[in-house]
Amino acid sequence: MTKLSPSARLALLYFLFSSLWIIAGDRIVFAFSSDPAVIAQIQSVKGLFFVIACTGGIYLFSHKYYLDINRSLQKSDLLLAKYQALNEASKEGIVDYDLKNGVATINEQLKHFTGTSQSVIPAFGDFHDQLIHPEDRERISQSFEETVACGSPFWQAEYRCLWHDGTYHDVIHKGSIIRDHASGEPVSFIGAIQDVTELRDAQARLYEHQLKARLQLGRMIIKAQEEERNRWATELHDNVCQMLTVVKLYLAEIANGRALPPSLAQQPQALVEKALNEIRHLSAAIRPPEFETLTLSEALDLLISSIKRVKPYEFHLNLAKLDEEQLSVQHKLMVYRVVQEAVSNILKYANPQNIYLTISSSENLVTLEIEDDGAGFDPNQLAGGIGLRNIQGRLQVFSGFLRIDSAPGKGCKLYGQFSLT
Repeated sequence: MTKLSPSARLALLYFLFSSLWIIAGDRIVFAFSSDPAVIAQIQSVKGLFFVIACTGGIYLFSHKYYLDINRSLQKSDLLLAKYQALNEASKEGIVDYDLKNGVATINEQLKHFTGTSQSVIPAFGDFHDQLIHPEDRERISQSFEETVACGSPFWQAEYRCLWHDGTYHDVIHKGSIIRDHASGEPVSFIGAIQDVTELRDAQARLYEHQLKARLQLGRMIIKAQEEERNRWATELHDNVCQMLTVVKLYLAEIANGRALPPSLAQQPQALVEKALNEIRHLSAAIRPPEFETLTLSEALDLLISSIKRVKPYEFHLNLAKLDEEQLSVQHKLMVYRVVQEAVSNILKYANPQNIYLTISSSENLVTLEIEDDGAGFDPNQLAGGIGLRNIQGRLQVFSGFLRIDSAPGKGCKLYGQFSLT
């Protein structure tokens, strides 16, 4: 049911009140007296009271609507003041575009963006099309038309827009499409244009930096792998091949019919046994533990046991604060290789009495501390050996880092950390 307007309400109330006053008043007058003179006098008084009552009623009714209208105007003024303040303070260009007549009102920021001095832009559609980069123009026009056609109340697009400085800037244009309640036809569009050129440039620089970092990391890993292969090749050449060469010489003597002296008779067998042990050691070092069946703690215990069978160093392994359930197989293998590499360096260069291994986890981070009481070195004079580069490269794969704390005669402490996410 259509709601009555204030004027219709006032007219209806006046009609009902006056009709009731006339009908009820006449009955009362004729019931009170039949004297024409008295009736005339009462009718005059009744008319006066009718005027007074109507005046008071109209005043009260109109005063109520006056207060309502005044409050509405105050709210409208407040909203208008806020809208103007937002326009002045906003870093976005704001446009109120009347889709019926093509006229748009823009704020100071959009005037600055476009280099125009006018706040009201006639034929805004044509004006706006000329600002859009030619390569983006058809796409943006089609996008807006499709949004209007499908009845969506919101539209957003990103494109290149010509600014007052004569260059194209990346902008995000978004807003609301206001429609007529009765027909559903679009009547206006209120939108905001935000300059995101600096943000897009920063994103491009960040992506380029990340790409370079990934390429550099990839090169480091490849280089470390090649150096590691060269190291194993050197181990095979300098140890196993040398021993087998000596064995070959012994066998050549025997093949020529010359008997070996008793003191050398057992040498070929001993050298072959030693070469086999070297190959087993290298094979065990290269082959990764099977973490599907082994825990990290068990793998590290086996590594330490294999070392202590050859060299009796004191190892102190502390995994009390490590939650292995947080670690994937790749994480465990990386930790194992880092410990293996670090211990190999310690045994080769430091000549320590004790080696301390502490691995802990907290939230999404894993921390490794590998310390020895050996010879130590000056980190500032360290050119970066193969072992340390391998450790650093492995940690960086998981967004980690390596820190070295050492001094000549004071041992060395490697502090590494990496992320589980």
